[in-house]
Parts: sequence; C-alpha cells; structure tokens
Amino acid sequence: RRQRQMCIRDRDKIVYYGKEPSRGSFLGRDRHLVDGSKYLICYCTRPNSGTALTVKYALENGRTVYNASSYDVGGLIEKK
Repeated sequence: RRQRQMCIRDRDKIVYYGKEPSRGSFLGRDRHLVDGSKYLICYCTRPNSGTALTVKYALENGRTVYNASSYDVGGLIEKK
C-alpha cells in the first residue's frame, strides 16, 4: 500500500478512461500512452486484437514499433 501511494504521489497526473474496465477504456488508455511516447514495445501476434489496434494507431502516428513476436506488424497499415 505504501509503495502504491508513493507511485501516485510521484506522478504528474492520473488519467481515467471510464469508471469500469471496457474495451473502449483500454483503447483510450493505450492511445494516450502512444501519444506521449516515441516508441512502442509490444507483443502482437494477430491482426484482430486490441494490441493490433494500438500498434496500428502508433504506426499511423509515426511511432517506432518494436514487436517481440514474429508477427509482422508492418502489414497492419496500408502502404502509401
């Protein structure tokens, strides 16, 4: 409990994306994290998952993505 209080105290802000866990709140949280990052490190194994949606968002917004699985995430966005 003390460690949690220290973590909360040392943060710049706390962002909530809904009162209950849901797919939408997780995607909102993930996009917020991507928006504040230069890199995304993930383990994405299939194109139809929440992780894949976050990876696609990161790629579309110019982030460098490192995927720890053998799945090629580059195919998640259309080539221009």
